[in-house]
Amino acid sequence: MELIQPVTQRYISLEVNLGATIAQGKTIAFNYTPDVQTGLIYCVRAYSQTDWALSPLGNTVVTTAGLANIVVTLVVGDDEEIQQYPLTDFRPASNSGFLRLLNNKKLNLVKSYITILSTAALAANQSVMFGFDYKNQ
Repeated sequence: MELIQPVTQRYISLEVNLGATIAQGKTIAFNYTPDVQTGLIYCVRAYSQTDWALSPLGNTVVTTAGLANIVVTLVVGDDEEIQQYPLTDFRPASNSGFLRLLNNKKLNLVKSYITILSTAALAANQSVMFGFDYKNQ
């Protein structure tokens, strides 16, 4: 079987910080990012501390064990098309290098969010790092 990887037209890394207080059930929205907000997303990645020790803002990145305790909901328009998706599945190193393709969805990132399922292996002010492959419309 041949594995086909997408050609990256544009790529951006986004950081979602867990904040000073972490709690089961806490949701945290993505920040507004003009490039991604107006583009079509065709691939999403999540990274752990193994991949990326410190975020661009200097925060410790969540461990691989911590990623297992967080899910993401991605919103297209006003529709939660991808609900409670495990972050470990977006991490290529956790799933034989596979990338999760989104078929050019126009994500509404300000309505998209992560949810903490368990506080195990998570610490205050850690960050979840995402990578988005996208193209402009």
